[in-house]
This record gives sequence, C-alpha cells and structure tokens, in this order.
Amino acid sequence: MALELMALEAPALDGWLRWLQATPFATLIAENDNLFPFIESVHVVAIALVIGTIAIVDLRLLGLASRDRAAGRLIGEVLPYTWAAFGVAAIAGGLMFASNATTYAYNFYFQGKLLLMGLAGLNMAIFHLFTATGRQGGRRRLAGPMDRRGGVRPYGRLHVALTPPDGLCSWLRRKIEEGRMRLGLERLRLGAVLLAVLPALAGAAQSAETAKKPVVINPPPTAQDWADLAKLPDWSGVWNPKVTDQDAQVRTNPPPWNAKAAAKIAEMFEEEKAGRPAPIFVDCLPEAMPSWMLVTHNAMEFLFTPGRVTILGESDGNRLRRIYTDGRSHPEDPEPTFHGHSIGRWEGDTLVVDTVAIMPQTYLAVSEAAGVPNNGDMRVIERIHLAAPDILHDDLEIIAPNILTRPWKTTRIYFRQRARKFDIVEGVCIQGNYAERSDKDGNAVFVPIARQPWGNLVAPDAPKKK
Repeated sequence: MALELMALEAPALDGWLRWLQATPFATLIAENDNLFPFIESVHVVAIALVIGTIAIVDLRLLGLASRDRAAGRLIGEVLPYTWAAFGVAAIAGGLMFASNATTYAYNFYFQGKLLLMGLAGLNMAIFHLFTATGRQGGRRRLAGPMDRRGGVRPYGRLHVALTPPDGLCSWLRRKIEEGRMRLGLERLRLGAVLLAVLPALAGAAQSAETAKKPVVINPPPTAQDWADLAKLPDWSGVWNPKVTDQDAQVRTNPPPWNAKAAAKIAEMFEEEKAGRPAPIFVDCLPEAMPSWMLVTHNAMEFLFTPGRVTILGESDGNRLRRIYTDGRSHPEDPEPTFHGHSIGRWEGDTLVVDTVAIMPQTYLAVSEAAGVPNNGDMRVIERIHLAAPDILHDDLEIIAPNILTRPWKTTRIYFRQRARKFDIVEGVCIQGNYAERSDKDGNAVFVPIARQPWGNLVAPDAPKKK
C-alpha cells in the first residue's frame, strides 16, 4: 500500500518541482551568474552566525567566558539572534533550492542537509522552551557556580539558591535539587553542542551541494502551454519581403552612419555602379542579424512552440532564428553568434524581441552590396506585428555605437503567400558555386565554377581563331 501511495504521489511532486523551478525568480537565480553566489554567501554567513551565537552560550556553560553573567540571562539575550540567523539561512537555502528543485529534491546530500537543519531547528525550539521554563521557576534562579570559599570554580556548576531551611530534610532536599540542576546543566551543554554541530554539518552539506552551478532545466510543456498557442496571432504561411520598399528606404531613411562608415558606404555604392559589387555575403556565411531582416530577398516562415518563436529562412541553407519567450533573461556573458541571443515577449498581438551578443564581424547592411561590420556592442529591438491580414511589419531599432551616431529606427514589410507553390524548399547557397557533371567513371559529381571575387561568373575564354 505504501508503495502504491508513493507511486501516486511522485508525479504530483515532480509536477510541483517543475513548476517551482520554472517560476520567474527561480529562473533568474539559476541563469544569473552573480545572484546565485550572492544568495549562497548570505546562506553561509547566516549559518556562521547561528554557530557563533551558540558558541557564546557553550563557552558560558563551560565556564570559559562571561562568568559574571547569569547563564539564563545570556541565553535569553543571544537566542533571538540565533533564531533570526536560522530563518535567514532557511530562506536563502529555499531560494537556492528553487533554482534547481528537480535535481536537489532527489539528491542524497541535500536530503541529509535538510534533515540536519530540521533537527537543529527542533533542538533550538526545545532549548528555547527549556530556558523559558527555567526563567519562570519562582524561587529557583540560575547563578554563577561558587565553591565554599566564594570563588568561581574552573568549570562551574549550577548553584540553586533556595530559602535556607533547618534540619536534615532540608539538607536532603537541597542535595536532591542540586543533583537535578546538575543533570539540567549537562542537558543544556549537550543541547548547545548539538545546536552548534548540526548547522555546521548542514552548512558543509550545502557547500558540497552548491559547489557547482545548478543545471537549468527546460521543463516539458504542459497541455495548457500548447492550448495557449491558439491565443496568439496567425502568422502561418510563407512571408516574402517587399524588396521595392527595402530599396526605397536606402534613399529615404538611411542609417545615421558615423563619418568613417559613411565614407565606406559611399565607396561601396560607387563600386556597385561600376559593376564591382563588394563581396558582403560570401562563403555561405549567414546574412546574420539585423541584415537578414533588413535586406533579404528570400522567404521565411514562423513556427510557434511553447516558450519559443522560431523563424525559418529560405536562404543560407534554411538558417533560423530562435526567439525565447519563456521569460528567461539574456545570459550574463553570452557567446556571440551570427544571429545573436534573442528573447521576446508578447504585448497583445505584437512580439517584442531583444537581440544581443551579435558577432562584431557581421554586417549592418542596407543592400546586398553595401554594409559595414558592426564592430561590436550592437543591440537590435524589434516589434513584429500584423499591419493587415496578410501584411507583416518588423519595426526595428538598431543600436550600433561603433558605426552609428544614434539609434536607427526603420521598418521592413513582408507579405503573406498561401499558395502551395510558394512553400519553402531546401536551399543550399554553396550549391550554386558548382556545376552538375559526370566524372570519367560516370558518377554524378559537382564541379567548381570559376567566379569573380564579388561572385560573378568568370567569362569563358574566347575560342581561338583558326
């Protein structure tokens, strides 16, 4: 029966752990390289404070410090700080647990740490109750242990101050009471030592557990996550860029180039007029961001899945963009890539996308023959939305401080094609650099085609005159 209950409860527990780990604050802690170590530091300091305050009580009970102060009074003054530190340690530990709940919950060391912390808290509660009862003991009071000559004994004991009666019965009563108090003293000492040892062991277990940064888990989507996709706007179909508008924007809304970039762009336009366009997009490297959205002549399509929007492009071997909509933030130190790291959020029917970590070598291009490398620190903010049932606008704000004098705002227009003949097919850009031929054995092979540096075919040699 117990096994059956465990089997029933495990899925519910796993679901709760996945929910906890997917909450925004847990994701933030797991992905932020500074926040997790900060919380861990607070956790360790709080445990150290618990141990330190208990050590003060230990030294008093052992007669090694604060012998001029009553033990009960000292305990009453110190214990609130112990409880406060214990609470901070528990809260900080809970935050760290949430960042990787699905792993920690089944980790042996974490389970041992949780048990030790629980025992420590229980021991503190018993200790607190015992001292509180002692302070309410009427005629009984906690006093500094004295020998018969009035001196403080090296390791001390509890002396019970009672109203001194006469007779043998009183003497026996005093001895019995003294024995009880000695037993109480030993219990206090044992409790104090355990209170110091248990949090220390728990802290060691925590340090061992958090030595490595927690692994961030992408939780599996739920049925509700899939159902929520139906609430998003319809971006199905194939979207083609409005190339005439791209060309018009070069004249009516050019980027605010700095002097060096403007001179280079002017030179590239002259070379294009002369039939020598600059080799910007060569060697099958991606058009990259933001040039893909700015100057592409090829179609693209959108794929909605829980927590992500994927843009699939026809050019560059069906390259794609991943836009994460699951609430994550950018990595603290992301690896630069051609398309950068993109996170998005829905504002009504508008997808707001923030892209960073774009490789400095990628171009900010205004045409397929004019553009300059962004040289780093570029950021692209997009607002993608339907302007009409079959018209999509991408409103871009491009921040490139090394080549622009100010942020550049521009819009690119795409129109929808639903006819099946416009479906995107496989495109491999380097395939165009080869001709399909047969070798001497009759095998189908690719043969390189001679081209100019800017991509044009090399004219064949003229036949020799006879």
